[in-house]
Amino acid sequence: MQRRHTTIVGIAFAFASIGLVACGSSGTKVVQTNDGKVTVDRDGKSVTIQGEHGAATFGGTKVPAGFPSDVPLPKGLRIKTAAGGTDGGKKFFTIAYDLGSKSPATVAHGFQGQLEDAGFTVANHASFGSGTTAVDNLSATGNGYRVAATGAGSGHLYTVVVTTA
Repeated sequence: MQRRHTTIVGIAFAFASIGLVACGSSGTKVVQTNDGKVTVDRDGKSVTIQGEHGAATFGGTKVPAGFPSDVPLPKGLRIKTAAGGTDGGKKFFTIAYDLGSKSPATVAHGFQGQLEDAGFTVANHASFGSGTTAVDNLSATGNGYRVAATGAGSGHLYTVVVTTA
């Protein structure tokens, strides 16, 4: 429970700090708390929360720092937002992509092939619905990581979550 409270407090400080940065601060803003620190980058687009058990960075439109190079990512999509970090030595990453005019199933089938080519075993892949109600899910393991991906036509998003196995 303490850890959840620490994270919530940290996130609250982070978003408060975004407001401070947006109001004219020219440098990176760092807020130190008893439980860790919150850093807002100089343009206010990403926030890093660092505590006793690890760190997480939220925001940004690039693949997060430390993302494993042996885990493929879907090709031909624009990143809308990304997050990544560590918790007790375990890595985690979430990257949300804009599907554009592509269907979730089209992206998922291509991504499944990329994963398999990289040595991952796809354990589950399911597609259902069509158009704005289309949803596609897949999960895979390999190279010491777990990958879960979900695409939804209604939100035009394709989200990839990668964690240390």
